[in-house]
Amino acid sequence: MHQTIHSLIALLLMTNLTHLAAGETVAISAASTELAVNGTVQVTVTVSGTAPFAVWGQSLRWDSAKLALVSQDTSLTTGLGQVVPDSRSTTEINASQETRTGGYHLAGSTYSNNGGGNGSIARFTFTRLTAGSTTVTVDPKAAPDHPFGLVLINAAATERSISAPATLTFTDPASVPATPTGSTSTNSSGSSGGGCGLGGGLAVLMLALLAGLGLRPKL
Repeated sequence: MHQTIHSLIALLLMTNLTHLAAGETVAISAASTELAVNGTVQVTVTVSGTAPFAVWGQSLRWDSAKLALVSQDTSLTTGLGQVVPDSRSTTEINASQETRTGGYHLAGSTYSNNGGGNGSIARFTFTRLTAGSTTVTVDPKAAPDHPFGLVLINAAATERSISAPATLTFTDPASVPATPTGSTSTNSSGSSGGGCGLGGGLAVLMLALLAGLGLRPKL
């Protein structure tokens, strides 16, 4: 079945291309755009305000030096139709630095237009490999250079695509401020320098803990 769908999408990708209407948009989203090294994030591609369509193709691109695909959400459900994941292995997908997914809408056993509107058309999980700002991008179809770009195709085989890439940028998490160099610590009584070197509320908590254990710190 998946092979049949991929063949259908490949056939329809050969039709003439027009841009999406002004009210039709594509977006990439994530719960957070701050991503630490070795952290994971789920990325969703969503279309909004679309006219009816029967088949779609979608490609998400990224820098393999910064991000690696972990998995595809093969159970993603959308009112727009049945999602078809990339049939290649995760290793092959990462090597190409792009996903090649799609989907279709059926009425019984016949490919037909859905009702259009809003919905998610793909979802992926990535892990961060190295630090530094990096983006994931949904590009428009641009044959022959990028035949797997985003495209919506109606039952009359008319293609529509975005006129410019949709992007989402991931940044490093805000770092914890370093302790100022040369500053003097203040103990719980407010005096500076010397003492046990514990400042403010932390000193109170530590002394209370030690007292509870029957211990007395050397001050």
